Amino acid sequence: MDLRSLLESHAARVVLGEGRAPLAEMRRLVEEQARVGGPGQAARFIERDHHFRMALVRTAGDSMLTRTYEGLRARQVRCGITAVFRTSGRQESVMKEHRAIADALDAGRPDAVAEAIHAHLEATRAVLLASEPGGEE
Repeated sequence: MDLRSLLESHAARVVLGEGRAPLAEMRRLVEEQARVGGPGQAARFIERDHHFRMALVRTAGDSMLTRTYEGLRARQVRCGITAVFRTSGRQESVMKEHRAIADALDAGRPDAVAEAIHAHLEATRAVLLASEPGGEE
C-alpha cells in the first residue's frame, strides 16, 4: 500500500505539473466501475479499478514508473477482491474515494490528491487487516 501511494502520488504531481491530468478518462472509469455490482462481478470491478489508477500512472509518461506499478497488479487484484467483496458497503466507499481523488486532480491540488490516495489506501488496508484471521475486529 505504501508503494502504491508513493507511485500514484508521484504520478499525480507529474501530470498536474505538466497540465495533463487524465481527468475525463478517470471520471469515466469511476462511473463504469460504479455500475458493476456484486461478488459475481468482482473481476470486472477490480479491472475498472486498475484502469482508473493506471490512467494516472500511465499519463505521467515514465515507462519505468508504469512498469513498476504494473508489476504490483497481481497483488492489487487479490487485495482488491478481498477488500471490496468481503466487506459490506466497501464498494460504495471505493467509489466515493475514487471520486475524491478525481476531484482533487480537477482542483489541481497535488497535496490534496496525495491525501485522497493515502486515505483510500489506508481504508483498504484497514479492511484487509480486519478480514485476515486474527486481524482487527
